Amino acid sequence: LAAIAMCRAVTEILIRVHYNQDEDTTEDTTLVPLIISTQQRSQFSFLRPYNLVNKVKEANRVLHFKNDDINHRDRSPALIREWVNVLREMIVKLRES
Repeated sequence: LAAIAMCRAVTEILIRVHYNQDEDTTEDTTLVPLIISTQQRSQFSFLRPYNLVNKVKEANRVLHFKNDDINHRDRSPALIREWVNVLREMIVKLRES
């Protein structure tokens, strides 16, 4: 669970602070709408194939699900591996820009 929470947190920092540094994003803006609006900007359209919205929604389901669910437990390692690779790519693209 901690790894999923960290992936979600890093995604939020990247989207809120780095990809939207010129925008007025307040803490009141929830992450999913912020990701959607960021991906709609032409310079960040490369984020769309990363399926960040789905990853954040899945993370929220895993983190806020009250019972230990086998499906979540089985999916979590794959979600983490995939998400870490996406975060690496996002950071590389930030460095290149």
